[in-house]
Amino acid sequence: MGQLNKMVMENKELFDYTLDRLKKNIATRFIPERLKDPSYNVDDGARICEIMFKGLCECDILKYDIVVDNFIAFSQEFLRLQAELERTGKYHYGSFLEAQKEIYDNPAVMEGRYLPGLFLSQALWINHQKIQSFFAQEFCSGLLSKGTVIEVPVGTGIFLSRFMESNPSWIGEGYDISSSAVAFSRKVLGYTCSSLSIKVEKEDVFSLPVRQFDRAVCGLLLENMDDPKMLLAKLRGLLAPEGKLFMTASVWASTIDHLHLFKSVQEIKEMIEQYFVIEKDLALPVFQGKKADDEKTPINYACVLRHKL
Repeated sequence: MGQLNKMVMENKELFDYTLDRLKKNIATRFIPERLKDPSYNVDDGARICEIMFKGLCECDILKYDIVVDNFIAFSQEFLRLQAELERTGKYHYGSFLEAQKEIYDNPAVMEGRYLPGLFLSQALWINHQKIQSFFAQEFCSGLLSKGTVIEVPVGTGIFLSRFMESNPSWIGEGYDISSSAVAFSRKVLGYTCSSLSIKVEKEDVFSLPVRQFDRAVCGLLLENMDDPKMLLAKLRGLLAPEGKLFMTASVWASTIDHLHLFKSVQEIKEMIEQYFVIEKDLALPVFQGKKADDEKTPINYACVLRHKL
């Protein structure tokens, strides 16, 4: 029966099919209209959908439909938790250990809405796609022919995948505390970078030995820490003196694993600048009509960092 569900779809056809499914749910029906923004890179979005459909769903349209439903559930959860944040002024969980037990060590959550939802959000949430473009342009290009790169946490593997596709002679490593994330990112990297030198293992960032990498990537972890400063100190130790770090973070934006509540972009920058120099950054309001310097408004933040002299 599984073979009957196999389909061959061109990237643009698959992308349009995905958007049509999103129109049918109240939580995601605004997305297709938002992606008409001239700054949105349709080819990038279609490529991410292709990786999911061909690399993880093996061209099985029924499996892909389930994944799109997972993304819809991920979007619904964001809206529900954001409303909770606005009402209570705090995130859902109170400690990293609690979040680890309920989320990262829970395959039903990680392999259900969390990882598929987060992966497709890189294509379907316009801010995440813009951050992908910023990452490619400002962090992945114009590098030496060889080097080392680490991603912690590796999450869905999308950032490490994009970096290694742009720099195929580099050596890549990815680490995550979630077995589900390790398995998911290995599939992504197996589809996009099967011939390249990449290692992905289960490990806590704070348990990694002291080694220095030419490039480091840390997405969506700063706000998931009980003490974000401990993470910044650890990342500084993993970065070579001339190396650079790409980091993303969230301001006043609630997903299930957020713990440390940043109320403004300036608050994040002041913390980061205790450990690094911010070379370039990007701050994107989640909701239309908001400004990046507004307090208590959801903001996606990304930056390229280097060591202080």
